[in-house]
Amino acid sequence: MSKGHDPNLRTLLSWVALILAVFTPAESLAVPKAELSLGEPYCREERFFIDVTLTAMFTEDILAALESGLPATLIFDWQVRRQRSGWWDDEIAAGDIDWRILFDVLEERYDVFDHAGRRIATCRDVGEVELLLCRGRSIALVNLAKLKSRHRYHVEVVARVEPLNLEEIRDLEGWLCGSLHGSGGEDVVSSLSQHVVGVLKQIVGLGSRSVWARSETFSIGD
Repeated sequence: MSKGHDPNLRTLLSWVALILAVFTPAESLAVPKAELSLGEPYCREERFFIDVTLTAMFTEDILAALESGLPATLIFDWQVRRQRSGWWDDEIAAGDIDWRILFDVLEERYDVFDHAGRRIATCRDVGEVELLLCRGRSIALVNLAKLKSRHRYHVEVVARVEPLNLEEIRDLEGWLCGSLHGSGGEDVVSSLSQHVVGVLKQIVGLGSRSVWARSETFSIGD
């Protein structure tokens, strides 16, 4: 965010745009199928990695949420599993990597933040965001020392994008109550906030997307 911009103005613009979107009928659009592909796991500096490619993940509703100024989170959840004959595969390691994506409604740009809240990139459009995060993204997995040469393993990855989470919904509920308190009585405030938050919880479920993929089996001797 550029210096001199009021963060409260940014928040206000985001919530107003969202509320308008909630109560504005949307046209029915065909949603393209998201696809996640995994490369072959490889070892580098005593650690296994896998490259992932994700396409068609940012749908019209997610882009609309972003362009209204609301953040979205892209998450890759991964597991390394040891194959066992006649029994459930054993989880060896698991983790996730995520990024926060925010469209700056004043600067008209996309800012990408890592899990620690550090801005790692500024993009002109969502295509640049996808190129940065979704095209051949390398994910660090398990240390080589955790794998045994006589065993076979595979990697499972779930990619998720969430345009709104429950914490943000609670923030909106607090903003609604604080802004409307005293204008029509607490019953009116409660009724309106509960209605809007209820709609937003539906948006969370409808707007969130996930796609799963599994790698080929491998061993450290391959």
